[in-house]
Amino acid sequence: MIPTASTRRFWETRASALAWRINLAAWVARLAPAGFFVASAFAIGLYALRRVESPVGPAWVAMAAALGLVAGATWWRARRGFFKASDARVLLESHLRLDTRLTAADLGLVPWPAEPVELPAVVRWQLKVPAGWLVAALALFGAFNLSDQA
Repeated sequence: MIPTASTRRFWETRASALAWRINLAAWVARLAPAGFFVASAFAIGLYALRRVESPVGPAWVAMAAALGLVAGATWWRARRGFFKASDARVLLESHLRLDTRLTAADLGLVPWPAEPVELPAVVRWQLKVPAGWLVAALALFGAFNLSDQA
């Protein structure tokens, strides 16, 4: 059995952080359209409440609760496809051309590779689509507030 080197913590931290980042992106990608649907429904409801001059405070609380439920539900559905640290370790090996050295080191077959001087980005955030959903939801509420002032 090969003793664990000081670089084990470095590689395990990088794999865990990569898994967390990928999982967050997958969750946000599922949450954005569902959040837009909730925001759309509540924007229409808020507009109707304002038209009949009813208080809108409880509607804002209900919207926050609905968004919380949607966030939880999308996390629940997305979690089946979430990366584990071991999956992220394989992705690191592939992108950094480590030829399964991290997996072998985790099994105790070889020593952990040295820390690279510079760790290149393995994945990039691509938030154009989720950001589009968010901008559209904010535009709905912006139009709602403008119509209230007119």
